[in-house]
Amino acid sequence: MSDEIAQILTIQFELDPLDTVHAYQLHYRDQLWRKPALVSVTVLLVLEAILLVIGLPGDWTGIAVVLLASALGGITVPRLMIRFRIPRAARKIHAQQKALQQPIDVAFEVNGLRSTSETGTTFTPWEHYRKLREDGNVMLFYQSDALFQFVPKRFLSGSQVDDVRRLFMAGQA
Repeated sequence: MSDEIAQILTIQFELDPLDTVHAYQLHYRDQLWRKPALVSVTVLLVLEAILLVIGLPGDWTGIAVVLLASALGGITVPRLMIRFRIPRAARKIHAQQKALQQPIDVAFEVNGLRSTSETGTTFTPWEHYRKLREDGNVMLFYQSDALFQFVPKRFLSGSQVDDVRRLFMAGQA
């Protein structure tokens, strides 16, 4: 932890819809490319290959074309969802959830993350988080596979992002 951060790093911000979009894109990118999802796609391709060999005996070109198209679809469809469908849904969520449209104070404390807005204050100890995911836009703090809090990186300097990572990792030990 840098010397400038004594016990607490506090920031105040107001989210805009694009922050919510970035958070949901990262969340779903992580979900769609996890090992169980990849194993499921692989199993489906193998089952499809077996059914094609039974249904189209000897038509190896036809089988190869169908399998290639399926594999390309399995790679392309999730990317298209993350690029086009998820942003639309995230903007709708942002518009519906009034708490996302209020100023938020976030304190990264030695023992956990404190969030304060007009509607209340929450404190979550670092050990209650399962994982931290981040990209160039946002940090996601997961309490479960489906529940996360997020902080846009645009409100943090590079050294503050490093400090938050260190606090998170120290709390996981």
